[in-house]
Amino acid sequence: MNEIFQFSRLIEHLTRTAINSFFSSWYTALFNAVEGASLIPDIIIPEIDPDKNTNYLLDDILTALSVGLAFLGIPEVSAALIGVDEAASVATKIAAGALNVGLQQAPGVAQAMWPQGTTSTQTYQIDALQQQLLDNTDLISNQINSGLVELMTNQQAFVAFASSGNFSGNADISVANDTTTLGLGLRTLIVSTALSQNHYQGIVNPTSIRSCNPDDDTCYTNSTTGLAFSLGDPQDHHGPTWTNAPLMTDILTNTSVTAQSLFQNSFQCASAGNFGTGVISWGRAGTERSALSDEFG
Repeated sequence: MNEIFQFSRLIEHLTRTAINSFFSSWYTALFNAVEGASLIPDIIIPEIDPDKNTNYLLDDILTALSVGLAFLGIPEVSAALIGVDEAASVATKIAAGALNVGLQQAPGVAQAMWPQGTTSTQTYQIDALQQQLLDNTDLISNQINSGLVELMTNQQAFVAFASSGNFSGNADISVANDTTTLGLGLRTLIVSTALSQNHYQGIVNPTSIRSCNPDDDTCYTNSTTGLAFSLGDPQDHHGPTWTNAPLMTDILTNTSVTAQSLFQNSFQCASAGNFGTGVISWGRAGTERSALSDEFG
């Protein structure tokens, strides 16, 4: 009996060590993402926010960056990212999947990191976001640390988070130090909010009525739902046109945002009744990341 108890303690210790290592790698990756390439290159800003209509709450930006890892754990989103920094993105998506499962099983951990309600009313325009993230890395650290403290001090939360076994095997569950995919959730929020504030619309049609040209990556088709998505032009006074291909081409080329993350994620959020709920919302199963792009619909 004593041997069984000692073995159980060893497994718990190894699992806690693995979770601690995961959270450390997550913060390191977030810091590298902030310190790295520009979130939204200057060349695209005049196109998506020509009149500087869009302001962003600092809390929303910080949350979108950190919750972006869980965002990558959504199968429909992660499936589109294979081939983008493939080795790093595969490792990160494995970690994202483990985090997603853990947060669904232990929603209190997510609520510790991303409490409902904003604590700051500071707003900034797109061209100031990069510097604000650099100036507030301590706030990002606080978000990650809050989740880790909850896990390490709340036995019930720890057991629930680790119950899937994802952090108990031989696999190294960690976030790659340098990956182009980690900021996808944040970039999606920035671009979709700017498009919404400048009156662009996402247009959706059944593929039986309107389908995408296979060679046109500015139009996105979801084969599972049989729906086709495109970007409407608000300047058309007869109603939004089916596609604004030049703008979508520039968005896809310059921001690393994918048509799938921009359109399908927004559609799922609106369909679930979460439109306008903010960067992250809470449901019976825990967090609902689809609100990352719910302002664009």
